[in-house]
Amino acid sequence: MAFLTTTDSDLKPILSIVVPTCNSASTISRLFDSLDKQLLLCFEVIFVDYHSFDETLSIIYSHPSNYQKIVLSIDEPGIYNAINFGISHACAEWILILGSDDSLYCAHTVSSIVQYLMVLDYRTSLIYGTVFLMQDRKRLNQFFSPNDHFTTSLCQQSIVYRKQAIIDTGWFDTQYKSTADYVLNLKIIEHFSFSSLEFVDLIIANYNQSGFSSRYTDKMYLKSSMFIRLKSLGLLVKTSLLIRSFFSRNSVLAKILGFQLTSAYKLSCLYLEIIVKRIFLTKPTPNLTNLQSKPLIK
Repeated sequence: MAFLTTTDSDLKPILSIVVPTCNSASTISRLFDSLDKQLLLCFEVIFVDYHSFDETLSIIYSHPSNYQKIVLSIDEPGIYNAINFGISHACAEWILILGSDDSLYCAHTVSSIVQYLMVLDYRTSLIYGTVFLMQDRKRLNQFFSPNDHFTTSLCQQSIVYRKQAIIDTGWFDTQYKSTADYVLNLKIIEHFSFSSLEFVDLIIANYNQSGFSSRYTDKMYLKSSMFIRLKSLGLLVKTSLLIRSFFSRNSVLAKILGFQLTSAYKLSCLYLEIIVKRIFLTKPTPNLTNLQSKPLIK
């Protein structure tokens, strides 16, 4: 394992950006350009490389930076092995994970994230915004209701995790090759609550849709996703499915009540979410024993 820290600072970083790399020489310059433009430099970048044989490491080592930069090498294959390894070396309380072919959205991205982090409730396990889809050339709108987690998942590049929440829920499960972030998000909902997820109206990253996770079908996740979602979302999913079944079988009743079928379902789910949120508020909160009362100055 190679380990190098450059641009040491007296300030403890607020945000750790973890970037797994493997033969990323052709794409990583865009990421560096976005990092160099940041107006607030209270972050560190942790590169975790797996056996690159191109110029990836040379580019990373030689690139001048005004922020803290850590370079690690790992011998175990897999994106999530690299991500877990990077997170284990992170100094900040908050974690953002980017691909080497992604980039921060604009020069204000880190400063905007930090503004949100400074006013969060201590029970917040993660914040999520949105991303700009590079191939589609549009913003991905993704405010998630509890029901949305049953059919899809948050885009990882839009999420800033509390590090302790990742640790408390068992890290990224490396048996999933491209969807361990989906599984982790569901485990966070199960362990803490849906209400511990905080939406922020902010584009966080430019997301490359042609990356590994978009090209690779995770067969392990396809086999187990239904069980994981039912286990994590529990009462929410079961009740939602009952409501969906009821209205699909009683479309005539819905018409008598004056609703379109979809409207009736959405209205029912809205009331359901309010009830479930109240139930979820009683769930445990992140273990912040090791994180609270730490000064920003080392």
